Amino acid sequence: MQLDLFYPPKPKLPSDICIRRHHGNANSEEANRRSAPFHESDEARIEKIIHAQGSRGATSAELEVLLGKAKNKFSGRLTALKANNKVRALGERDGCAVLVHRDFEGKV
Repeated sequence: MQLDLFYPPKPKLPSDICIRRHHGNANSEEANRRSAPFHESDEARIEKIIHAQGSRGATSAELEVLLGKAKNKFSGRLTALKANNKVRALGERDGCAVLVHRDFEGKV
């Protein structure tokens, strides 16, 4: 089978997008296993919130308030959104990266 050089397959992301950060920590792996059923819906919710902020974007500190969760509870979803090119860190506000949805990238 010959691969298409112009349209390479998108690499499959690991089930735990932050696995390298964990360094095999059993507690982190267990937390990921327990939260896995919610990853997709949490990611969609966070993407929707960031999109709603328009070209202003949102910081992780602002997302903590909007979601009512500590950053460590959703940082993996931010990593996944960035890896899937749905959001991008553009600039900084109050010491935090500003995450802007791809629909508003050129409008910052």
